[in-house]
Amino acid sequence: MSYFNFALAAALAICLSAQPLRANPLDQAEAMVRANQPAQALATLAQVRETAGNQARLLWIRAAAHLQRREFRAALPLLERLVTAMPGEERFRLELGRALYETGQDDRARHHLTLARAGGVSPGEDRVIASYFNAMTRRQVTTGNFSFAIAPSANPGKRTDAEVIFIAGLPFTLTPEARAQPGTALRFGVGVVHRPTLGRDLRARLSFSANAEAYDTGADSSAILTGEAGLEWLGDRDRVFGVGLTIGRKIDQGTGDYTRAGGYFSYVATVGASSAVLARFELVRQHNHNRPRADGNRARFFAQYRHAASPQLQWRASFEAERLSAKAVDETFDRLSVGLGASYGFAGGLSLGVDVTQDMVRYDGLSPLFGVQRRDDITTIGARLFHREFQVGGFAPVLNLTHEVGKSSSALHTYDNTTVSIGLTREF
Repeated sequence: MSYFNFALAAALAICLSAQPLRANPLDQAEAMVRANQPAQALATLAQVRETAGNQARLLWIRAAAHLQRREFRAALPLLERLVTAMPGEERFRLELGRALYETGQDDRARHHLTLARAGGVSPGEDRVIASYFNAMTRRQVTTGNFSFAIAPSANPGKRTDAEVIFIAGLPFTLTPEARAQPGTALRFGVGVVHRPTLGRDLRARLSFSANAEAYDTGADSSAILTGEAGLEWLGDRDRVFGVGLTIGRKIDQGTGDYTRAGGYFSYVATVGASSAVLARFELVRQHNHNRPRADGNRARFFAQYRHAASPQLQWRASFEAERLSAKAVDETFDRLSVGLGASYGFAGGLSLGVDVTQDMVRYDGLSPLFGVQRRDDITTIGARLFHREFQVGGFAPVLNLTHEVGKSSSALHTYDNTTVSIGLTREF
C-alpha cells in the first residue's frame, strides 16, 4: 500500500471510529477514492449535506479526492478545518503539511510536518517528511515577512516610577517626562531574504529587514535597518552553515542612535524526528552617534532548541550571551539571557503560547552618577493567543500580553511594564 493510501485509510478509520457509517452516497465516495476515482467521488459528494455527525468524514473524503487530483489549494481549507477540529491527529497534519509544501508555503509546511512527526508516523512517512524538509531547505530562493501590531504599554520607556532619586546622597526630583508614563506604539516589520544557488551545496544569502516603533507618549520612537550578505553550505538533515557580513543602523529620537558593522556565523539543523536547533555568533563594531563613550566591539551568541512533544504541544529553550567592550569602563557590560516557552493547540483552533525570560546585565565600572556598579535583572513573562479560524487575508489576529520587571542597583533603571499587543501572524 502506498504512503498516501495508507494515510487515507488510517485517517478514514479515525473519522469512522468517532461516528457510525452512513449509507450512500458517503460510502460510495469513500470507495471511489480508494479506487483512485477522485472526479467521481467529488461528484458524489456534491449530493451530501454537511452535518455535525458526518463533518469529519465528509471533509476528509473531499480533501483526499482533491489531493489525488493534485488540487492542493482546493484541499487546503478542508484540511485546515480538520486540523482545527482535531489538532492531536497527526494524519490530518501530515496531509496539511503536504498540501502546504506543494503550494510553496514552506514555513507553515515545516510547522505542521514537524508536529505530525511528533505524533508518531511510520518509517516510510518519516522518510517522505525528511525528503520534504530537504527539498524546502534547498529550494528556498526568496522569502519575505511582514508584521504589524498596536501595542499600548503602561511604561514603554522602561522608566522608574520614583519621584525622587539620590545622587551622591542628595535628593533630586524627577520631572514627569523622566518618570514612568503610559504610551501606545505602532509597530511595523518587513524583511526579505534572497538565496541564489551558486553550486550543488552552496548558495548566497542576501537579506534586508526594517523594524520601527512609533510612540505617541512614554518612549522614544525608533527604527532599525539591517542588511546582510553571506554564503550558506547545505548538508544532510537540513544542516545549514552560514557565514557573512552584517551592517545595522538604528535611528532613535532619544540617545540610542548607533551604527553596527561586522561579521556572523550561523548554524541550523534538525535533531531527531521532531526537534531543531539554531545558533548564531556575531562580532560587530558599534558606533554610538550620541554617546561616543559607549563605542566599542560587541560580541553576541544566541542558541535556541525547539521540540515538538506531540501534534499539539511544542516547547522551546533559548540562551543568549553578549559582551560590549566600550571605550568607557562604566559603559562596558556583559549580558546573559535564558528563556523557556511552550505552545499548545486546543481543539477548535485556539492556540496559546507562554514564555518566560530572565536577563542579567552586569557593568564593569561604577556609575558616574550613583557611584555603584550597575547590575540589572530583568524578568519577562509573556502569553500569546490566536485562533486559526479567525483570519484576515491569510493572517490570524494575535494577542500578546507581556509583563516585565526590571530590578537594578540603580534606582533610575528599576521599572515595571505591562504591554498588550494586537497584531497579525501566519504561525498556524
